[in-house]
Amino acid sequence: LCIRLHYGHPDVFDKLFFITRGGISKSSKGINLSEDIFAGYNNAIRGGQVTFKEYIQVGKGRDVGMSQIYQFEAKLSQGAGEQSLSRDVYRLCHRLDFSRLLSYYFGGIGHYFSNVLTVLTVYVVVYLMAILALYDLEKIGDRLITPMGTIQMLLGGLGLLQTIPLFSTLGVERGWWASFRELVQVFVTGGPLHFMFHIQTKANYMTQTILVGGAKYRPTGRGFVTQHTPMDEQYRFFASSHLYLGVEMGAGLIIMGIYSDAGQYFGRTWSLWLASLSFLASPFWFNPLTFEWNVV
Repeated sequence: LCIRLHYGHPDVFDKLFFITRGGISKSSKGINLSEDIFAGYNNAIRGGQVTFKEYIQVGKGRDVGMSQIYQFEAKLSQGAGEQSLSRDVYRLCHRLDFSRLLSYYFGGIGHYFSNVLTVLTVYVVVYLMAILALYDLEKIGDRLITPMGTIQMLLGGLGLLQTIPLFSTLGVERGWWASFRELVQVFVTGGPLHFMFHIQTKANYMTQTILVGGAKYRPTGRGFVTQHTPMDEQYRFFASSHLYLGVEMGAGLIIMGIYSDAGQYFGRTWSLWLASLSFLASPFWFNPLTFEWNVV
């Protein structure tokens, strides 16, 4: 649909096209934090196209430490927040046809809005369930709610479908048995907790940027990070964005468990407990050498 706007470094520019259409310089290091994508916006708004030519695929240095990944996600999320407030996105969205608009939304800032809505939904569900239990409203008329029907179980299992693209990609590249083992390893080592943790990272910085600003460039480096980060430093780093929310959700679920009469407590709350555990445990679980006795 010709709506991919940036493919990562190196971007190659048509110099004549850009300098005759306002140039590519921007005035704000805040709202233009994600500088590359704004060149794509300029290009698309003025009738140009962004083409992608891949000559060879090679390995690239990636963020490997928990704090590195956290800072990188924070930078992208804050950039997306600033993009959503910018004139460029406003003008672009007023001029795209519906199909390209949907493609742009889900390939760009829509991903971050979806993360915000996901975390907000989890937060609201915990509070609603706790309030219903506290005020003895877990029933319709005289009949208690029965939340674990067949449809609900099927919907809960749909989340596993998201592993199919990963399984297929690894299967083609390495073979199906190796792909299966890789997936099992991801689950056994706590991969889902890691992904849930970073959904909250993106949601937190997206909302923070839209509400109060504060977007800035965060240098992450590309070093191979294996040093152990002390617990107090981890706590200061993740407390406001993850740990407080995890404790709040856990407290809400405990209160709900004490006062609930509807039954099937584990069936109704296992996914919410998983999210709370992810926010609380991930910074320490994925800290290098976490279980090395000399550094505990």
